[in-house]
Amino acid sequence: MTELFQRGFDLSPDEIDLFSLANDDASTGGSSVSPGGASVQNSQCTLNGAGSSASLAGTNLTLGISLTFQPNFAGGKTVYLYGADASTNTGYLAKGTWNVTVPAPMPSADSASPNAGSGATQVFTFVYSDTQSASNLTNMLMLFNTSVSFPNSCYISYDRNAGSISLLSDDTLSSGSKLVGSTAVLQNSQCAVGVVSVSVTGLSQIINISITFKGAFTGSKNIYMYASEGALNTGWVQRGTFLVAAGGVPVANSVVPLSGSGPGQRFSFTVSDQGGSQYIVAVGMLFAATFDHNNACSLVYDRTQNTISLAFDNAANGAATVVPGSSTVVSNKQCTLRGANSTVVAGTSALVVTVDLTFNASFFGAKNVYLYAAEISSNSGWVTVGGWTVTGGAPTADSVSPASGSGLSPNFVFTVSDSVTNLNIVGMNMLVTAGSPANLAGACYLLYDRNASTIGLYNDAGVILTTKGLGSSTTLQNSQCAVGYTVLNTSGNSVSLTINLVFKSPAFAGAKTVYLQALEPNASSGFVARGTWTVP
Repeated sequence: MTELFQRGFDLSPDEIDLFSLANDDASTGGSSVSPGGASVQNSQCTLNGAGSSASLAGTNLTLGISLTFQPNFAGGKTVYLYGADASTNTGYLAKGTWNVTVPAPMPSADSASPNAGSGATQVFTFVYSDTQSASNLTNMLMLFNTSVSFPNSCYISYDRNAGSISLLSDDTLSSGSKLVGSTAVLQNSQCAVGVVSVSVTGLSQIINISITFKGAFTGSKNIYMYASEGALNTGWVQRGTFLVAAGGVPVANSVVPLSGSGPGQRFSFTVSDQGGSQYIVAVGMLFAATFDHNNACSLVYDRTQNTISLAFDNAANGAATVVPGSSTVVSNKQCTLRGANSTVVAGTSALVVTVDLTFNASFFGAKNVYLYAAEISSNSGWVTVGGWTVTGGAPTADSVSPASGSGLSPNFVFTVSDSVTNLNIVGMNMLVTAGSPANLAGACYLLYDRNASTIGLYNDAGVILTTKGLGSSTTLQNSQCAVGYTVLNTSGNSVSLTINLVFKSPAFAGAKTVYLQALEPNASSGFVARGTWTVP
């Protein structure tokens, strides 16, 4: 109970304009506050600076003192007054009586914070109080549901005497519990209770609880609170609402473009979770004629590592990774992934993964586009979201160097390219002959096979091919020429082959045209005249 008393008060010279409240043991001193200031207390009462005042008028000092008595100080009391100046004092004089009455303790369920909002995970702060002492509160309950109904709800209780927190089961027939401060997680089908802390401030018990809601509990929920102490309780009191937007149901939505054709494209894949895109931990993307990760363009975005990986031809052997936005380029025999133009954008509920892909010509044909969204404990399964027809790039027979000259043993550098990637180049034909490229007989006619890594020379008739590995010292020859060393180089979209040719004279003497042809699985540049040579 709080009353305003007006009585004399001792002000020592160093405590002018201060109120002091003695400790329980007065010999140990006390605490002071300014009029209108904070509050101090001992076991008998609280001195409220905010409600206290001091004023001088002539020879009178009038003090207004705001006191709140503690429950254990109940009963009749004598009010004593003492005045002092620099040279004398009155001594303590009984000037009144006061009967300290303390109302019966009463619990209250004060507040929940936040009392509005949305999300799947939140730390809630619940405040409960008692009119006498926070220690009177023994049980504090918290309920999230559309009404005061316990089955299939998020129903949490705090037992102050046991120092434990409990979560009711879905069917209300049991509960799980843990000590406050434990890192264990309590959960039912509606929510999971993480770290809990409890503190006492004045007459209040303050409970902080980290709660993660489950996907099945999505929707608007009321926040109810209840406190009890012995036979007294607050009943259930609504202290807020919360829109549960919980994750747990990932969806593989779409790919853009949905369909089309070409040797390459930036594809944007969208996956989502209504509870928030933060739940999605991985995205799988697959281009294949049938659902098979081997010999396919199979990709995975790992959100934890922030990498996009491209599976090897045999997916069981692993994958090569890039960081979105990096300059890294990785390839298998089906496609090439470029990190520079690959991006990941997370929205409120959707996650968009964009991959910059170039397909190898050997992967030619119609492909299905599959998509997969994964979370820690669930996934969407593989969903067909589109289709794409892979076409090769445009092969070109670029050059031969030297482009002209004469001699019996030149070193030629033949260069071919593809408009998209040099990986589309599977080989090249090189022909040194008199007249048109139709003159294959009686010519120096060669074939480079990139897949086999061989160089070959056709016989005099231009029909039968004999090969050797690049770098092999084996001699290949017909009546027109012999093939010496060969060296392969790649740069950008180009493939270059350096070949030492030894022409035979006089059998192959005379002016010749040097033709070059770029080869892809489903296209070629045709023979293109790229130089002239005179065999002496």
